[in-house]
Amino acid sequence: MGITVEGLKETLIFRIRTTLLALLTAVGVVWLIVCADVASLSMVRSTTRTREFATRAALGAGSARLARQSIAESVLMVVLGGCLGGIIGVTALRWARGSVPAEILGNPQTGFDLRVAGFVLALSGLVVIVCGLVSTRRTALADLVESLRDGHRGSTGRGQAALAFFVVTQMSLAMVLLIGAGLMIRSLTNLWAVNPGFDPQSVITFQYGLDAPARPTVYVNLFQRPRAAMTVTMLSDADTQSVTAAARGILRNLDAEVPAQFRTFSQIYSASLGSRRFNVTLIGFFGLTALLLATSGVFGVMAYSVSRRTREIGVRIALGAVTGDVLKMILAQALGTIFIGVAVGLAGALVLTRAVESLLFGVTATDPLTFGGVTVLLVGTALLACYIPARRATKIDPMVALRYE
Repeated sequence: MGITVEGLKETLIFRIRTTLLALLTAVGVVWLIVCADVASLSMVRSTTRTREFATRAALGAGSARLARQSIAESVLMVVLGGCLGGIIGVTALRWARGSVPAEILGNPQTGFDLRVAGFVLALSGLVVIVCGLVSTRRTALADLVESLRDGHRGSTGRGQAALAFFVVTQMSLAMVLLIGAGLMIRSLTNLWAVNPGFDPQSVITFQYGLDAPARPTVYVNLFQRPRAAMTVTMLSDADTQSVTAAARGILRNLDAEVPAQFRTFSQIYSASLGSRRFNVTLIGFFGLTALLLATSGVFGVMAYSVSRRTREIGVRIALGAVTGDVLKMILAQALGTIFIGVAVGLAGALVLTRAVESLLFGVTATDPLTFGGVTVLLVGTALLACYIPARRATKIDPMVALRYE
């Protein structure tokens, strides 16, 4: 006879280990998208302030002074974001206590962990401050005379490449998370479509408390394993409320002080899918968040890119370029970056989705329908984010553009 010894922690989380890792990965992916978004927006913001920084430097402000200003602005954003995130976190936790399945929530006394919140806030704050300092340093190293003369016109190849890298990062991470969410949604849909082999609408169960030790008024199975309560299953073609009322009356006659909990089998069947439904809801929410963040990042970078090319676009229009030509020029530039991000995301999804294959039902980790649908959704959303600033560029007045600074 062998004996297996397991730690309490391993025993408690064994069945939900994969689920917890999947949720943690989803949170990490969203955080990385936010970091890429912050980095790209910091670059855009610092570049548009080139003349301001050049003026400050011309008036005697040193690198240390500009760095302190950047740190102060970054700390303010971190504090405001941390306060808002804390409010959202506490509110979400209150919702979770009533919605999260017990096996995932674990200890019912689980609360807002200040250690976790502090770690996330410190890490996020470090990212914001570093991005701000790097962007400020890059702007401060620019030629002073050139910056004062040209303002925020023009752009370096290195800066454009960095922005394109951040867009690719956001697109690829969003792609991975959306595919994971799509696979989970398809799995839950397949589970709901499974025929349990009976009609749950006609079955009612109730739990009835028993005195201990059990008295010899029930079948032997209960003698062999006495319990504080037993579950009775009733099948009837009558109305559910009528059956429940009749059963309550019988139990009240037996012992009015013993409570009984009635549930239809439909409720039990639905509760058995509670963990999967919660996983789909949460990962779907993270996927939607990733899509919105990636779209906002693409929109911000494209709006910035168009504003940098205002004079060029004005010259093209003055030389006879029509609306369609300008649109094609801007969208063609964006499409290359978008497709690279999608390709990287597809490659990453093919690898990472295999890790959650045990959570899927009736669908493979490389389901072509999910991969294709997410690709169309992400590319379509990104193109819409690009079209808005591109369309705005076609309405530029050439005379205004030629005077643009």
